[in-house]
Amino acid sequence: MLKNYVKIALRNIRKNPGYSFINILGLAVGIAACVLIFRYISFELSYDKYHSKADRLYRVTLQTPQQQIALTPSIVSPVLQREFPEVESAVRIYAYGNYRPVVVQYEDRVFEESSFAAADSSLFDLFDFELLAGNARSALKRPGTIVVSNSMARKYFGDTNPIGKTLTITTTGTVEYEVTGVMKDIPNNSHFRFDIIASLETYRSWGQLSDTELQGSQFYTYIALQDGVDPTAVESKINTFVQQSLAESRPFELPLQPVTNIHLHSNIDHEIQPQGDFRYVLAAGITALLILIIACINYMNLATARSVRRSREVGIRKVMGSGRKELMGQFFGESAFLTFISLLVSLFLVELFAPGFFRLTGQTLPINFTDPLLLLLLAGIGILVTLLAGSYPALVLSSFQPSAVLMGGRTTTAGNTSLRKALVVFQFGISVFLIIGTLVVHNQVDYIQTKELGFNKENVVALTSYGEVENRFEAFRSELSQIPGIGQITMASHSPVEIGSGYKIDVDGINEDPDFVINGLRARPEFTDMFNIEIIAGDPISENNFSATNREENPEYAFLVNEKTAQVFGVEPEELIGRRTEVHDRIGTIVGVVDNFHFSSLHNEIEPLMIFPQDGFNKLLVKLTSSDIENALHSLEASWESFFPTIPFEYQFVDQQFDALYRSETQIGYIFTGFSLLAIFVACLGLFGLSSYMVEQRTREIGVRKVLGASLFNILGLFSMDFLKLVITGFLLAVPVAWFVMSDWLQNFAYRIDISYNIMLIAGGLTLLITVMTVSYQAVKAALLNPVESLRSE
Repeated sequence: MLKNYVKIALRNIRKNPGYSFINILGLAVGIAACVLIFRYISFELSYDKYHSKADRLYRVTLQTPQQQIALTPSIVSPVLQREFPEVESAVRIYAYGNYRPVVVQYEDRVFEESSFAAADSSLFDLFDFELLAGNARSALKRPGTIVVSNSMARKYFGDTNPIGKTLTITTTGTVEYEVTGVMKDIPNNSHFRFDIIASLETYRSWGQLSDTELQGSQFYTYIALQDGVDPTAVESKINTFVQQSLAESRPFELPLQPVTNIHLHSNIDHEIQPQGDFRYVLAAGITALLILIIACINYMNLATARSVRRSREVGIRKVMGSGRKELMGQFFGESAFLTFISLLVSLFLVELFAPGFFRLTGQTLPINFTDPLLLLLLAGIGILVTLLAGSYPALVLSSFQPSAVLMGGRTTTAGNTSLRKALVVFQFGISVFLIIGTLVVHNQVDYIQTKELGFNKENVVALTSYGEVENRFEAFRSELSQIPGIGQITMASHSPVEIGSGYKIDVDGINEDPDFVINGLRARPEFTDMFNIEIIAGDPISENNFSATNREENPEYAFLVNEKTAQVFGVEPEELIGRRTEVHDRIGTIVGVVDNFHFSSLHNEIEPLMIFPQDGFNKLLVKLTSSDIENALHSLEASWESFFPTIPFEYQFVDQQFDALYRSETQIGYIFTGFSLLAIFVACLGLFGLSSYMVEQRTREIGVRKVLGASLFNILGLFSMDFLKLVITGFLLAVPVAWFVMSDWLQNFAYRIDISYNIMLIAGGLTLLITVMTVSYQAVKAALLNPVESLRSE
């Protein structure tokens, strides 16, 4: 029986190659989309689950009345291990590379590295980071020791054994570290990845690590709970202890966050690295499923278009003794065979498009077609598509009465026609939804990138500052000022789009909350002028202010605050001028108020900000004024290498740093665009199928109309209007759904576009144009047919 089904399916493919090609291609595209998205989703959901203790690993966060952050004071880890037997082990990670890169040198190999961190020796107790060389228990126990990833070991040491060798690392100073371990590269599906991890005991030996005093929050703290412990109960117990013993002068709590939830479900400040968003993963999965459903609908529509011809086959088979079950088996068998061929074609499409898709999503792992989950998915898709795509021909065509069919009776009903039209409405409703979603995402990203930020970020180069750079700043600035194409030069703790440090501030007679925390930026006096940040009250910071701030005895600080600070305090900007202010033991006066500018993602409202001229800078900022940016950069590089020959010339443009804040939005925009095009393509195949059906059903009518004088445009309009009604219905149904969904997405941005009628009109116009172009082919083909042939066919 199965062999017979395959023979019939092959015969139909040979007899109707165009029909079969459209069927197979539509299904293959839908299946390929599902496979790619499945790989993307499975990777996103796999983050940090490879650790053997993954189900009991938690990150300790810090919750204050104002915000929740991922950083904690250094005291948290030792206190939790000492006071709570439920905590099996804990580790602190100081992500130094998040603040500024380090210069790493071995012999003549010198590079700037940003994936540098320091950690307790217990790191390898909690996380399954495999050591290829060295002892995991002792690798980070001594000060001055370091573990490097395998790729980093090859970069600096080639094929030689790195154990015992020395890496020279420059931050604000220069330190030599002994390599005591080589770690297998941390997998990409980890919420943090570092290539160089130094012993935190090094910082203790410098007096920069405390296990007893509640100091600033700079450490990512992770704990592993004992087996069978209730994390909710432990969190409650921890916070009770915090309120009684630690939070007397600074109210806070320590919520626990499952490590496996961080990548997709964390929405707190100071993440260790940019994370994903579960909503985008869910949207991608739903989109792929919808495309697959559209492909199945196409199969049914194309089967419907050929129902007149196949009805006679059904009638003859029934006369010859075939029962309905045998006919259903035949049609489902044909569907299964075509689905199998489509699966094979889809694997080719996956291989073809996977590299570009995964570059877009930032994933690098190849697709493993022997993965049991992927094989299970393919089997499930095959069964689902077989049942969905084969349901109409199996259930409807097999029910035709032989006598009615063979005598030329009707083989369709109004109900069947309505179903086909409803499916087309559904297809194009999905297409309109995706087009609107794509346009909204594109417009929002464009709005973000072009919005007036309150400062000029164009053509500003940011370089990492080290101790030597800061010490020779004046001489270096003097050198650069002689170079055509280079304008202002300044230094700051951060570039304008990376500010995030929190400082407790007390303004005399203004703020009532002694624990009010403000964002802070250390900067030289030229900073505000270089970025065209407007002073709306008072004066800018001067060189005299800078000198007074950095004198050794009785430093006098000059502070700038932004307008938002005055708004939060409930006063006019002018009322802040001259106010005595204390910021983390820094005492001085507010000398000016700057206009609000966006120094963080537009997901967030502008927050209070303070700028003060204290040294200890992480960034050297250079304004390029020449239209020939390339030559200006070459000149800057030459001067840099002359002044700082041991420090690599590594730079970023500030506008690139700003764009990086919205990498996930840009990626989802590309994904939406790609899948919208796929959905439209597959939906057009369905439209082609239905137009083919209507032409086949109305061949005689077309012939009669031509005999009576109907023109090509009359017939084209006749067919187009039928389909335009369906598409317009789909458009009207999709618009409110798309508006609701995309309005909800836009709520993630404090500054966002309004969904205008233009977006809806563009989506509708594109869909109508595509419909007319698709239908025109069949309509023109029918209209050009000789009326004699049309009438003879009946």
